[in-house]
Amino acid sequence: MLLPALAKAKTKALRASCLSNSRQVGIAMHMYDADNGKLPYPAGHNETYDFNNVNAQDNPLKVIRPYVGAKDPQARTPVYICPAARRTRTPHTPLRP
Repeated sequence: MLLPALAKAKTKALRASCLSNSRQVGIAMHMYDADNGKLPYPAGHNETYDFNNVNAQDNPLKVIRPYVGAKDPQARTPVYICPAARRTRTPHTPLRP
């Protein structure tokens, strides 16, 4: 009887963590705007789908990495990955951790 309740609590915790990550990204965008007087790149500027890939073209989330605490440019940025997201794999993308 306890297992369904624990699973539900875990799901809620993962959702809360995802919401917190989204909030951090939003705050980072505001900080970038305050420092530079503009948001990074206009809407529709790029079509990058793997923002965490170090080889991705320049994109808004790559530009604000320092504002979300990323110190190593080669490291993944955990706030860009929702913990509640399921692991998926397509023929063109590697399995996410």
